[in-house]
Amino acid sequence: MRLSVFYDLLGRSQHQDMRTVTVEGFKKRYGVDSAQAKRIDELAISFYDQLDEPDEDAREENRMLLSWAASLYEIGLSIAHSSYHKHSAYIASNADMPGFSRIDQSRLAAFVLGHAGKLGRVAHMRGIDWTLLFCLRLAALLSRRRTDIGLPCIEMKEANVGFEVRLPNEWVASNPLTDYSLAQEARE
Repeated sequence: MRLSVFYDLLGRSQHQDMRTVTVEGFKKRYGVDSAQAKRIDELAISFYDQLDEPDEDAREENRMLLSWAASLYEIGLSIAHSSYHKHSAYIASNADMPGFSRIDQSRLAAFVLGHAGKLGRVAHMRGIDWTLLFCLRLAALLSRRRTDIGLPCIEMKEANVGFEVRLPNEWVASNPLTDYSLAQEARE
């Protein structure tokens, strides 16, 4: 923990967050597709920014966490394509990540693991922020083509028990696989 505090203070004095430097190093080491990471990052943050967050400090920290998760969710692809999310979570949990506390690494690993698939595997994890995870999952689902094709205006808000996502009917009709995936996600 003391080392994390040291790196945090060092980064602040140099106007650079050591955690961001660490994430950039991991992206290079594990050959992360930077264009895809950027797509997921921007989309997930745009969803999060549509939701209420009264604490501005928490908002900024959550935006950074989403960005780091978007950058690292595919690091496990360097090990294997099948179950890459599990490999990504293992790396995020156990690697030496300067600037990150063990709690931060654990949260990051939970987001990386939970970005796709069954939510049951992250339900037991402490400190999971379901709102952030939803934003990341939705961004990953909508960006699976891995191209910069234009997405429509997507509106999102918190509902009684979860979230409400609004997409134009024409777009949904012309993207049946995404429509199916969104319906599956709603059942999850």
